Amino acid sequence: IASVFVAAMPLWTAFFDAVWPGGKTPLSWRIGVGLGIGFLGSALLAGITPGEIATADLRGPIALTFGSACWALGSVYWKRNPTAVSPYSAAAVQMTIAGALLSVFGLMLGEAPAFRLEGEGLGAMLYLIVFGSLVGYTAYGYALEHASATVVGTYAYVNPVVAVVLGWLVLHEPITGRMLGAMALILGAVLWIQVASRPARESSAPPVRALQRRGTAGA
Repeated sequence: IASVFVAAMPLWTAFFDAVWPGGKTPLSWRIGVGLGIGFLGSALLAGITPGEIATADLRGPIALTFGSACWALGSVYWKRNPTAVSPYSAAAVQMTIAGALLSVFGLMLGEAPAFRLEGEGLGAMLYLIVFGSLVGYTAYGYALEHASATVVGTYAYVNPVVAVVLGWLVLHEPITGRMLGAMALILGAVLWIQVASRPARESSAPPVRALQRRGTAGA
């Protein structure tokens, strides 16, 4: 269920990117269709039904919705207010502060006895540190500098697809027809948003009236 609410992050990003002045990617109906298809694909990939979402404990969905909205708002703010700080330094500071805060909250909630650094748990943590944080978050900051926040936010649609493929390759987890259909929807939605967000190219040929004026002047 958590993955569905996290997948709503691109929707929040598109909303804030549209209402915050200075954006270059207006929320057109084409982008809206792509965002909706991507969200449905994420829900289908997770195998979550509307009934399960409706009967879930509200504390989790509220926290995840608030977190996704804050992440989206922060991304749009970062895009609108560029600084001279490199994305690598910014990512390092943000992850250090976030890690320290999460450690404090974990200790306050009594999670210390459950902390184990052995076997698969250690491997999972190392994977998250290297690929999820050092590589992934740094790449996210770099992408924000070179693309619109709406387009960059679609990473949340691709992450579950990567997780399913890695589970199939490394852990030999099965991939069902439902998963294949969901991944096709997700990847198609991301491609659709990429194309829909591109500004229309202006023709390089001079207008007909301009050519007529030139011909008259030459005569």
